[in-house]
Amino acid sequence: DLLDIDAKWFINFIPEGSGSVIPQTVTVSNGLVQNFEFHSPGVYLVIAYDSFGGSVSVTYRIYGIGSPPPPVEDPPIDVDVDVTNDPNGTTLITVPFFINQVCLAVDAALCVDRSGSYVPGFSNAMYNTLGQTLDAIAAFSEDDSGNTDARYALIWYWNPYPGGILVGSDWTTNKSAIDSAVAAKKDSASGGAEPKLEVTARAAMGRAGGLIGDWRPTALKMVLLYSDEPDQPQNASAAPFWKSKTDPNYFENRLIENKVALVLFDAGVGSASKNGLPDALTNTAYLGSTVETLGLGADPADIVAAVDNVFTNYKDHLTFDIEPDISSPALFQSKTANTDFHPSSTVPIAYNDLDDVPPKRAMFDVL
Repeated sequence: DLLDIDAKWFINFIPEGSGSVIPQTVTVSNGLVQNFEFHSPGVYLVIAYDSFGGSVSVTYRIYGIGSPPPPVEDPPIDVDVDVTNDPNGTTLITVPFFINQVCLAVDAALCVDRSGSYVPGFSNAMYNTLGQTLDAIAAFSEDDSGNTDARYALIWYWNPYPGGILVGSDWTTNKSAIDSAVAAKKDSASGGAEPKLEVTARAAMGRAGGLIGDWRPTALKMVLLYSDEPDQPQNASAAPFWKSKTDPNYFENRLIENKVALVLFDAGVGSASKNGLPDALTNTAYLGSTVETLGLGADPADIVAAVDNVFTNYKDHLTFDIEPDISSPALFQSKTANTDFHPSSTVPIAYNDLDDVPPKRAMFDVL
């Protein structure tokens, strides 16, 4: 503790992803800092000097919205380390990262066909399973304390953009808001060109696509596309989104660029069979992409299983690191996976290589 009305305070800020050190303006009254704001993600280095030459310091690491926070339960160091005779800092410290304490963020944009062939039959089948779908998405993000970190958006599409694509709800954590937005249009058909490739690309682009806000960088990102039949691209989606795979706006390229999985719920009459969709689903399978059937007699359990397929695919490629790769300077001189718990010493550690003895964890050896 430092009690001195003449104390001098200094705060330096290292922005996330930057090595720059930026001095901060500090308002001090009677030796105390007044209302300092941790305004951006990064590291804040705080030091105070009293009038006798003593000092105290503390470091704060601030995470952005959607970033997985560090574990907050249990001791951070798993083993006792005697560093008395270790002046060069060569004794490894084993640090556990408890996955069960982390909400795995999920962003899901539901894009629903509003054409006359989909509404009202298939749209009501979709609505009848909507609650289970949203619950399955939320469940994947849940930690052991019951906290969830899932967001949803809803987009209707039926005719060419902009008049035939409508945002029912921008990003929200409120599942009831999505339910209401679907209920409002599920019995109201309009048009029939069905520009599903364009709506997929625009949704994947986030704010730049002109429909919904940006995706969270650290979230599992997924477009849930509800459709019933192949469209005729030249009559629906704008050419850049479907015509040439070399175009940056081609829908598959937008999915890959923004790391968005495509979950195509096919009503059963071939919506996944043409327009480059088979290749796109194959080429983005590592992100979680899959095609599932959602017909008139859809079973809610089958729909939940379909959503779970996405998470299974996603986990096959999910990895964990003890520090973000954007850390600059790095927090550790070296870091490896502890081979007593993980077959490979490689960092980041793959989800399927985690230590499964409860609680699920990644074990790092660091200097």
